[in-house]
Amino acid sequence: MKLAILLRIAVMIALAVMLFSVLHKRHNTTRNYCISTAFTPSQQDTIRQAVKVWDYGSRTPRFVESCSQYAIQVKIGTDAEKEYWSHQFDTSESYTAAVFDPEHNTALFFMDRIRSNRELLIYAGHEFGHSLSLPDLDDTQPAIMYAVARQEVLNDFHLYQPDIALLCRNQICQAQ
Repeated sequence: MKLAILLRIAVMIALAVMLFSVLHKRHNTTRNYCISTAFTPSQQDTIRQAVKVWDYGSRTPRFVESCSQYAIQVKIGTDAEKEYWSHQFDTSESYTAAVFDPEHNTALFFMDRIRSNRELLIYAGHEFGHSLSLPDLDDTQPAIMYAVARQEVLNDFHLYQPDIALLCRNQICQAQ
């Protein structure tokens, strides 16, 4: 009898821990990021604008610019880093413009490959999507998380339906 009660209590505790974990993941609403001063003021403003695109209601993470210890570091990448990531992705160095390095919690931008603040906006929005653990999309619809920037996204920067679906599938948002 006592064993059955203890077993029920253990199951209830396990369920409570699982529920807390899911709720915590959904409500973990603050992510810090820190923009390197090596970017021009205009580029810094562009990155801030890109970050704001992921504000999809009260259930999505809120990015806060704060250079705390665990903040996502937003940096201009070096030639050596570009070479390293080009080999990781099995692409040409001339193709690699930006990456999110989850191991070091760093978004790297290779400014010799980014021709305008508009392109920086697209790349930064995409890399901050990766900081939310969102994968690249290979769909034919326009989306920020599409692996290659599309003209529609360059002309009209906002979350597209495939991006929103990714957020919700990863339990980061509540479908609106």
